[in-house]
Amino acid sequence: MIGSGPSALYFLKHLLDGCGTLGDSLEGVVVFEKTDLAGYGMPYHPETTDRYNRANISSEELPELPETLFDWLEGRDAGELGGWGIAKEGLSKSEVYCRLALGGYFNAQFVEVMRRLREEGVEVEVKISSTVEDIADGEKAGGSVEGGGGGGFDTVVIASGHAWPGSDRPEEGFYASPWPIFKLLPEENGFLDFPIGTLGASLSAFDVISSLSHRHGRFSDKDGKLAFRAHMGAENFRVVMHSSEGWLPHLQWDQVEAFREIYRHVTRDELLSMRGKNGFLRLETFFDRVCRPALVKAFTADGIAEVAGMLGSEDFGFAAFVEEMSGRHEYLDLLEGRRKKRVKARDSVKTTGPYIGRKPSTI
Repeated sequence: MIGSGPSALYFLKHLLDGCGTLGDSLEGVVVFEKTDLAGYGMPYHPETTDRYNRANISSEELPELPETLFDWLEGRDAGELGGWGIAKEGLSKSEVYCRLALGGYFNAQFVEVMRRLREEGVEVEVKISSTVEDIADGEKAGGSVEGGGGGGFDTVVIASGHAWPGSDRPEEGFYASPWPIFKLLPEENGFLDFPIGTLGASLSAFDVISSLSHRHGRFSDKDGKLAFRAHMGAENFRVVMHSSEGWLPHLQWDQVEAFREIYRHVTRDELLSMRGKNGFLRLETFFDRVCRPALVKAFTADGIAEVAGMLGSEDFGFAAFVEEMSGRHEYLDLLEGRRKKRVKARDSVKTTGPYIGRKPSTI
């Protein structure tokens, strides 16, 4: 397995859960990790992020591992929690904590899952500071891993995480990505006393803002609102986010006019009333009573009268609608569609560049 972050962790947990079924067919697992710390993952690694970068998932949202994030945090002492900006009192299963805390949790679960695999008789080896250079096809199914002290394997699982293909140009004030976050930070006791620009206004942009602002000033409560006051020498520091879709566009948060509404076509009470005697809502019922009238309006507005006409017939049900639209879709296979879009995106980046900015104000 290449990589030891959350994807690798949950795959190993899947193997652990299936040990009884796999039997002797699972002889061993070798994990290659390019850093000297296994079990963290790029977004939560202490070499990548800092205490001011928050995760985007809470304990109650995380899939099952040997121990929950909430229980693991409760077992930490006040000093360790304080280093992450977390108070021992008031821990919550629904709270979102900093990425470093989540990384520590993933690391602890990684160690525990590995221990349990060994108890099940599975040989486990973790190779840290091992960079995999290539994967070559073998004579049997699977292949060989080259570099990092590799070898031959029946199956190779790639869980290498994020890749940032763009190149930084710090002499021009340009960074293709904010990771690792430390490359953006000023020298100790120094300030970036000029405006900073971000292309994008979603989670990574907020990470940049959080890491930099906490080093250039302090936050305080003013009339029930959070106020920021810059430190002396950082009076010209500010961050300007650039986005065509608003803040956190993928979450549709703080939009003046939301792009999506949960009960846009039906009220909550109406939706609940559609449930059958067994308490479940049939897909066909939802399609007929909620989707069909909304789709008729949408296709009519888009000038696709033939589909709107089909939807006007009760005989044209959900299965028929799926079949009709599948024939009209550019692609049916999701992965194939993503490959096509990736080519278009790559050509666009080559033409226009991923980020454009001016020295020294662009990040």
